[in-house]
Amino acid sequence: MIFNIITGVAAILILSPLLWLIGVLQDALFQDPNPAISLALFHTLFNVLGVILMWPLKGPFGAVFK
Repeated sequence: MIFNIITGVAAILILSPLLWLIGVLQDALFQDPNPAISLALFHTLFNVLGVILMWPLKGPFGAVFK
């Protein structure tokens, strides 16, 4: 739950650049715009953002939840 809250807040804060990146990736990888592909790219980038944000916290969280 902490992962999703932190990642969700960060995604909202950088929503405009995130949507731009999705458009760039979709244009580079696929011929036609497709809402399903846009959603899949957003979900993938959301999770990658979460991993990047949470990676430095793996030590403290690991010690607490051992």
